[in-house]
Amino acid sequence: MHQLSLFDDTATRLGDLDAAIARAMHQAFARCGKSKDEIVDAMNAVADRGRFKLTKGNAKALTVATFEKWLSVKEKHHVPPSRAINAFCEVVKDLTPLQVQLQVHCADIMTPKDKKLRDYGAIVIKDRKTKRDKRKMEEELFYE
Repeated sequence: MHQLSLFDDTATRLGDLDAAIARAMHQAFARCGKSKDEIVDAMNAVADRGRFKLTKGNAKALTVATFEKWLSVKEKHHVPPSRAINAFCEVVKDLTPLQVQLQVHCADIMTPKDKKLRDYGAIVIKDRKTKRDKRKMEEELFYE
């Protein structure tokens, strides 16, 4: 029997999700080497091309002030919409904020290389099963 933790369950992780996303976005921003203005302009360009809004309410475009609130762990009432998180990840070329969301559910991002390794492993397992089945049939045919 597995003992459940009082402090590490999905509900607890969901409770900290907004702060975790803000931390991840802030860290990705710090690593990317772009200014806030450059990121906001690029995110607005992505939204224009995709014909969607990055913000809630009446704002026509994302502003640096709103972007700064999204990066702050203390701004609990300023959470970026999922499309904005995705646009941010595209602009800074960092999927960490999405990874944080998935980790709430004990999941992770699969890169193209991860997928190849998974597919390779599946082929190896299938190959071993085929060889085992072949040996069984040979024993039945030749050693009865």
